[in-house]
Amino acid sequence: MGLGEVERRYALKELSKADAIALVRTVAREKGVEALVRLPDDTLYNYAQKMSSYPLAIKWVVGQVALGKDLDRLIESLVSTSGDIARFCFEHIYDNLLSENARMVLCCLAASDTPLTRGVLTHVSGLQAEQLDKALRDLTLASLIIQGHEESADHTIVTKYSLLPLTLGYLRTKIQSQPETLRTIKARMELVSSRMEEATRAGKQYRYALQDLGATTDEERIAASWALTAYQRSQIGDYNGAVEAFKRAVEIAPNFSRIYRNWATVESVEGHHDSATELMEKATSLTPDDPTLWFVWGNIEKRRGWLERSRRYFQRALTLSPNDGAVLGGLGEVEKRSGNYQEADQYFQQALSVPLELRSYKHEVITHTAIADNLRRWSQELWKDKQVDAALYKAKDAYDHATYAVQMTGSDTRARDTLQETAFQLAMMLLETEDVESALPFFQEAIVTNPRRAKDKKKTAHACYHASRGLMRAGRLNEAKHYYQIGERARPRTEEERQRFEALRAELFDHRPTGRISYVPRNAAYGFIERDDAPGQTVFAHKAHFVPPVSSMGLANMIGVRVSFTIEQTKDGPQARNIKLLES
Repeated sequence: MGLGEVERRYALKELSKADAIALVRTVAREKGVEALVRLPDDTLYNYAQKMSSYPLAIKWVVGQVALGKDLDRLIESLVSTSGDIARFCFEHIYDNLLSENARMVLCCLAASDTPLTRGVLTHVSGLQAEQLDKALRDLTLASLIIQGHEESADHTIVTKYSLLPLTLGYLRTKIQSQPETLRTIKARMELVSSRMEEATRAGKQYRYALQDLGATTDEERIAASWALTAYQRSQIGDYNGAVEAFKRAVEIAPNFSRIYRNWATVESVEGHHDSATELMEKATSLTPDDPTLWFVWGNIEKRRGWLERSRRYFQRALTLSPNDGAVLGGLGEVEKRSGNYQEADQYFQQALSVPLELRSYKHEVITHTAIADNLRRWSQELWKDKQVDAALYKAKDAYDHATYAVQMTGSDTRARDTLQETAFQLAMMLLETEDVESALPFFQEAIVTNPRRAKDKKKTAHACYHASRGLMRAGRLNEAKHYYQIGERARPRTEEERQRFEALRAELFDHRPTGRISYVPRNAAYGFIERDDAPGQTVFAHKAHFVPPVSSMGLANMIGVRVSFTIEQTKDGPQARNIKLLES
């Protein structure tokens, strides 16, 4: 340990063979131990190796021999973590001269069976980057740790830190006396292992899963663990916690591009588009040939609504990874949102036709769901253009793809949402073009049992409302009441929904006025009902609101017929609804 500003330090670490032999002879000559001085080099080096060729240990052992101690017994005592040599070499330094951070680093190295990189030490020690760097400098100057250098898979040089063999035993004794510290270190090491298994599973299911960071070095594995923590925190709404975890990941592996990719995704979801752009620029500058970066950037811009830029990034990803199903799906999404449904369908079909070895279970679910949503939107456009047959064909095709996606996985929320939306749309089309019997199975598919999400409640309410009205017009009142009750329990408490369901309840359950059809204009689709409870007062009645509906000719022949009905207040005045014929 240094003396201050006037010092000149020489770090004495594990010595080479020649230096170790020279030091033994020099100290032995100085202490007057001529028996050691005269020993052959190989014998001296054998003893030096048992002292880990550590200069302080050599000096102590030779000094003890000069005091009359037996050399072989001294060498045996070196393995004792509580013997004189351990106390002489380390105890004063460890207890009195090292900082708490430096002691933590030594404990981390002692708890590991292999040398650790700076990144691993950052995570396991829990120290900030600046604190760790200072501790490593102090320990290196004190010759208490050894730096080793290895070439990594990408041909970069990686520095790893380890302990001298003589130091290791002493420190393991120390750490065993600090069970809380040991538990913390072990828990952090185990967390890294479990997170890496999680990332590996995610990568096998779906190549572009954010949990799959493709870490290869120790630093990247630790940083990936922090990135997974950040992702989980973002999923539960803890944005600040996510950012802190990402910062920690960047401290550990500042050149790991996929950390910035995941961070950018979180910023994008939060609506921080400028931050997301800066992070993606950093990621792609580090690894410009990684297609996952351009794919994620395409998704970020798509979420923002910048479709042309999104298309450009997806195209870049496709250039780097041709015939990539996920990227083709991304391009399909861009075209779908642009209203180019035919082009979108072509991309999605290409995504389904990629070789089996390039497809995954998750990819299949995503693609079939995307095809269903695109066909559903395409069907809506055709319906608006009065192309009824084509619209129905697309809607039924969309339903088949959505059903297949849900059958593959009942747990994918997007697939289930798409199935509900597609089923509801198809039910409404069939209700208008055929009858309620054809539409009812699809209404049932759109209804969520015990809905909890606001989205599910709204979908269920809409499906139940229209199913109930369709059944009521068909004269199937008990079934209509059943669907009304399901929808009434699920409906969101908005004013619009409340009014709709109140009107429906009135038609199904409330008192029904009676009267006679008093007037029907020539060839008209409507007439007027004179109320029994208000003689001379009439209510407008359209043929479509008879149960079952009647034709214009049939309505013209019904003058004088008695009916019951409900009343709905419209902007044009009161109108009769759910009109039923009464027996004479």
